[in-house]
Amino acid sequence: MKNRTKYILFAIIMIFMFLHIFQQITKSFYVESLKGYITYSQKPRFSWYRWHTETYQKETETFLNERFGFREWYVRINNQYKYWMFNHAMAKGVVVGKNGELYEKDYIMAYYGHDYRGYYTILDICAKMKLLQDTLSKLNTKFLVVMAPGKATFCPENIPDWIEKNSDSTNYKTYAKLLDYFGVNHIDFNKHFVDIKDTIKYKLFPIAGVHWSTYGEYYAFDSIIRYMEKQTGKDLPNLDISEVEFSRTPRHRDSDIGNGMNLIFNIDKDQYAYPKLKIDQENKTRLNAIVISDSFYWGVFGRNITGKVFADNQFWFYYKQFISKKTERTKNQVKIKNEIENTDVLILMGSEHNIRDIGYGFIWDAFSFYYQNYSVDNYIINKFVEDYKQKLRDSIIKSENNGIILNQSLLSKYADSLINNNELFLKKIQDFKQKATKNFYIYKTIEEIRKNEKWYNRIKIKSFTEKIPINKLLLLEGEYAYNEKNKVWKNEQEKQVKESKTQIDNIILEIKSNEVWFNKIKEKAKQQGEDIEIALKREAEWLYNYRLKEQK
Repeated sequence: MKNRTKYILFAIIMIFMFLHIFQQITKSFYVESLKGYITYSQKPRFSWYRWHTETYQKETETFLNERFGFREWYVRINNQYKYWMFNHAMAKGVVVGKNGELYEKDYIMAYYGHDYRGYYTILDICAKMKLLQDTLSKLNTKFLVVMAPGKATFCPENIPDWIEKNSDSTNYKTYAKLLDYFGVNHIDFNKHFVDIKDTIKYKLFPIAGVHWSTYGEYYAFDSIIRYMEKQTGKDLPNLDISEVEFSRTPRHRDSDIGNGMNLIFNIDKDQYAYPKLKIDQENKTRLNAIVISDSFYWGVFGRNITGKVFADNQFWFYYKQFISKKTERTKNQVKIKNEIENTDVLILMGSEHNIRDIGYGFIWDAFSFYYQNYSVDNYIINKFVEDYKQKLRDSIIKSENNGIILNQSLLSKYADSLINNNELFLKKIQDFKQKATKNFYIYKTIEEIRKNEKWYNRIKIKSFTEKIPINKLLLLEGEYAYNEKNKVWKNEQEKQVKESKTQIDNIILEIKSNEVWFNKIKEKAKQQGEDIEIALKREAEWLYNYRLKEQK
């Protein structure tokens, strides 16, 4: 009896193995492919050297593990088990929140300020945007920044409690404040979606999606068109999304995270609203548009809705892929300056996670076209000064209206002395720069750690053994790297200061040894009532800087 049982089990195992091999070779049974970003290794190349070093065997094992029969079923069974038992998503970067809400972790990190780039960095970018906007306006190109929404901001109530908050300062909050401050044309959908969340009829974010819902996407695109109508004074095609049809099955990108989790059973139980889209094009003006954006623009562009609104729409995806109706080009194939000067509308779009790098390098390129050797710091200082003056004027008017008599002459002199002495503002800018350098270096170091598997694993182990949050350890590691680098910078700076002092002292000796030159400086100092040593030092410093510039 025992032997019979063994034979039966052996037969079942053999049949099972045969089925896997049969499926792997013939693909006779239909098995739905895994969704999301899936990479497969290449078939290994045989050589005797690779055989003796066991490289070939390891690569072959990986290759076969990725392709055995019915693998997709086993992956889905495993993923479903982890999701049901542990509320855990096997898809990279996906977080399962409360009430089944799915998030991409990067958006939560952005919402909690983990990727904050610093006030000065964003101040510098927003100032450049304003200058670009003014220049492009003269060239008849309208400039617009669109802040696409983030799911973490839209429904923070479902973020799991184990994710640690980092800071109240975030890239989004700082951009929102500074775009207003500089007067940059922008639409803040991050705020607007939250404002209308409880009153709008249909869902703006699907439970299993990272992007705005199809309805939310159409709603936003129509809002952008209406904003551009006000900016240009043109009557543009509008989207009619008043009529909708409902579906329990998500379409388009409404379950992009859910699909990427590769489960057996769908987690979507929502009712989705899909507009029966109508676009009024009759007697309408169709502008040319360039949109530099992340994936939040893919929906309307990929379904060619933009092609019915704009005469020519170029989508510069992350400022790397340059896509239009007919072609796809690389950056090297595009004359950026010509393109932006020949378009009617230029839009920079970024979601809450990607707004930290909005424009994705475009702002620096465009700025170099029109503002070579231009000091943005001076522009910012002047902006601060003008704002200070205006506040002073407003306070005087307010005081007069309240019947308070001020000594305006004395007040004006005091104000002028503050405004004309720009040291306060210069110090503020220098502080911003120092903080920005530190924040940026820490931010880059943390990115390098996450990309370096061994380094990141060491941090994970330390976090687990010492019960310290991993984000805190990453920050400490970044700060340590910055402090070490700062020591090198300071040593180099001190060395340069010593070298410059030696050079200036040598120039002073050079002047003193030249009787004619020295007498001229003496005479000039006497006329101005200035100490001769001060005059000598100033002359030597000027000559040192001039020679340094000539060498460059």
